[in-house]
Amino acid sequence: MVVYASDIGKDKTVAENAILQAHGNRTGKSVTIDRLSKGKPVVLYDGKREGCISVSHTDGLLVIAFSDSEVGIDIERIDRRVSDKICKDIREWTRYEAYGKYLGTGISKKLLISELPEDLIESYTFGDYVISLASEDKKVDIIKLTS
Repeated sequence: MVVYASDIGKDKTVAENAILQAHGNRTGKSVTIDRLSKGKPVVLYDGKREGCISVSHTDGLLVIAFSDSEVGIDIERIDRRVSDKICKDIREWTRYEAYGKYLGTGISKKLLISELPEDLIESYTFGDYVISLASEDKKVDIIKLTS
């Protein structure tokens, strides 16, 4: 699995295109993102759907995870506050968000009261951010694109 992180700047689309270009250079294929009817992203390599993708952004940064198996990703600034009625901290929140994306259900009250499968979710500190990934694929390359 490979995760790209790019500064958003003023336009999220520019950051997304930079990531798609970098991943295309890495794979040697044309890489595009399409969306299913409910907005879930799917990745196309040379126009064919293969593999899995998950996208997340927060104040200042966009991340996209590409994997051969189902994947969910979330990113938040470490200093972002979340109600302690919902989660104990922002790291826990990103873990629920990533798992909801992995399942394809998104986040819900039902998900928030469930037990997270700890063996499926990894969290990383990335500068001023926390990134959580839900995937069976444990080999992760995180690549920061510079602007």
